[in-house]
Amino acid sequence: MIHGPTGVIARKSPNRFGAVRILALTHAMLFGAASFAGAQVDGRPDPKGIQPPAVTRDWPYWRGPGSFGVRTEALAATTWSPTKGIRWKVALPGLGHAAPVIVGDQVFIATADEKAQSQALIALHRETGALLWNTVFYRGRFLYKHQKNSHASATPACDGSRVFVPTVADNALWLTALNVNGDIAWQRRLGPFASEWGYASSPALYKDLVIVVGDNKGAKEAVDAAETSYLVGVKRDTGEIVWRVPRPLMASYGTPVVAHLAGRDQLLLSGAQRIVAYDPATGKELWFFSWGAFRSANSMVCGPDCVYASTTWPDNQIVCVRADGNGDVTESHLVWRHARVVTDIPSALFHDGRLYLTTDRGMAVCMDGATGKTVWQDRLGGPISSSPVLAGDVILSTDEQGTTHLFKTGMQFELVATNNLNDPVLASPALSGDRLFLRSRSHLYCVDGQTPGLPVTINIKPTPKVAPPIERPVSPTKQPAPKVVNAKPATVVSAKPATATADDGVPVWAWLVVGAFIAVAFLANCVLVGLLLKDRFLVAKETPPEPSNVIKAAAKKAPPPLLFACAACGKSLKVKADLGGKKVKCPHCGSIAPVPATKARKSQNTS
Repeated sequence: MIHGPTGVIARKSPNRFGAVRILALTHAMLFGAASFAGAQVDGRPDPKGIQPPAVTRDWPYWRGPGSFGVRTEALAATTWSPTKGIRWKVALPGLGHAAPVIVGDQVFIATADEKAQSQALIALHRETGALLWNTVFYRGRFLYKHQKNSHASATPACDGSRVFVPTVADNALWLTALNVNGDIAWQRRLGPFASEWGYASSPALYKDLVIVVGDNKGAKEAVDAAETSYLVGVKRDTGEIVWRVPRPLMASYGTPVVAHLAGRDQLLLSGAQRIVAYDPATGKELWFFSWGAFRSANSMVCGPDCVYASTTWPDNQIVCVRADGNGDVTESHLVWRHARVVTDIPSALFHDGRLYLTTDRGMAVCMDGATGKTVWQDRLGGPISSSPVLAGDVILSTDEQGTTHLFKTGMQFELVATNNLNDPVLASPALSGDRLFLRSRSHLYCVDGQTPGLPVTINIKPTPKVAPPIERPVSPTKQPAPKVVNAKPATVVSAKPATATADDGVPVWAWLVVGAFIAVAFLANCVLVGLLLKDRFLVAKETPPEPSNVIKAAAKKAPPPLLFACAACGKSLKVKADLGGKKVKCPHCGSIAPVPATKARKSQNTS
């Protein structure tokens, strides 16, 4: 601002154009820092979505993005053999039927050593198969299982920061969260568990929850119905149990899946007696369909407005149920049901209005999703336990002898290729980009269909037996703080460079750089916004300028007051000089007295 003799006479306009340019530059710094941070976390899934969205090559949990085994990207090649088309293979310690999980450059695989009574999670490098780390997260008493099952049949789930692995041991169901660098973040005992044939259900992710099912026949340690057989929603960052609902008192082996149907998010789970849809945020039951099954061993699939479930025990049946109901929909929402061709352990596929099954006995079946009518069926080979996956328009199904059958979707059966690894397979495959990851009883294969000659073979040595056995958990009636399964930190065998990382696996230096960028940009924004808004909000608070010397001099030379006598009462009156020649009211007598002329008053005043 510019001050003159009589106050503010002009306001200097600020250089808003330059300030705005600098403000835009600081915003660009903020966006650049955010982009840099995003690049460092390698496109990891957003924990707030229904299912964490995966980047092109991620397969972060059971049956991949969406949990329905479907990927639009085709494989690089459709033929391979033990001596051709295998990029690498890794000899895995222990035994497990859990499918591999791929996030970024890491491949996670769960395994169990029955002799050592230990369970571990292994991380391999996606490109080379090199061991990154091998963490034993549990040592304790294994429970009875079916001879065809394993103690590591549940496929882990990864949200980009942590990997979640459920397991049963010491008469309880446990959930372990490991950071992507192999450290155990937390472990939680979810409840008692009485094993009939073991455990095989994989966890599901929803927003900030990991959801685990504990269908079992009931353990003597259970204190109420919700602890006998249960479905649990657990906070992913802390392991806190958010909700728990009771389940039928029978063993079942299906995996819950989340889908958005009929305008709402639904957690779908088939099991003993009923097919149920829950609200995944609260565990509240939305609707149920009574189908009389004794158990389920696969996960459900869904179409645009219907869900499909299949079982073989006690009788064969596959059902299609509308998903827009509330409460008991047994009589009102059944679309179709039949018992001609069903699947027990392998889950189904839904694509383009058709339902595809690969049965336990080695058949491939295509059905009309709306009517249940069989479009075609054909024999693939021997028994099948793994679930099929879809890559582009080709379905891949691997039988128990290790032969993968590739056939096209459509109205007719068209076999594309048959590839045999001569290595038994019970685990479901995973797709990552244009590659296939297959787990056999002894190895994990990375199939690219292009590598000539024998694959690179990597052997992983068993982890040293140093973790102590767990203590028996405290009775849940006392509601103690959750006990960590291992009293001492689990052993981690790492082949990664010794780079300091935060809990989510991002290098610490990256976060420091990002933090510095954001801090500088934030301070610059504050200063520039203050400058831009200064004139608008601070004018009223400015201190008035001091009077100039000219004004002070003029004030000193002001004319003296005039003195005169009232014509009525004769008393003296004193008035300002500028009232000369005018009339004023006498304060003494109240009459109107004329003020003498200025010259006369001055002569009187000076005499």
